[in-house]
Amino acid sequence: MRKIFAFLVALAALSAECSAQSWELVKPDGLGFQVELPGKAEFKEESGDDGGKIRTYVVASPAAAYDVTVWDMPNASVAPEDVSQSLDNIRDRNLDGLSAKLRSETKIEINGHQARDVTADVMGMVWRGRMVIANNRIYQIIAIVSKAAERSETTEKYFASFKLTEPSPEPGKSQK
Repeated sequence: MRKIFAFLVALAALSAECSAQSWELVKPDGLGFQVELPGKAEFKEESGDDGGKIRTYVVASPAAAYDVTVWDMPNASVAPEDVSQSLDNIRDRNLDGLSAKLRSETKIEINGHQARDVTADVMGMVWRGRMVIANNRIYQIIAIVSKAAERSETTEKYFASFKLTEPSPEPGKSQK
């Protein structure tokens, strides 16, 4: 996970706002989400330490990086009373891995699931993340942009477009 974020920070640090004009709707079958990305997403799938799949959709330019990552939790589910602590842990791992300084955090709900919006400063850039745990998966969307683009039309559209859709099937089934 740290490798992905280090890569994204390096790409984003090269310039300012992403200039992509063409948006792509990403709505993979069976993963229970959809999001619009400001350009053609590169897809990567790998196995996690627990045997679950990690799927990443990234649009990166010299100006910014937009990333959606979905982690299966095949061997564990998070009890409702533990979701808040789990989101804290995810936030902390992200920020620690980037040596980022937390600027703000808002507790939100997405389709009745606890979620977090987090903003941090990292290497002269802004890291914005939204994390939610639902259907034995961790969904995370991230934007790494210049401070000027932190609340740009592109960044706001990206975050507003993320939706949880139909319930996901059990992790471990053939999915992309």
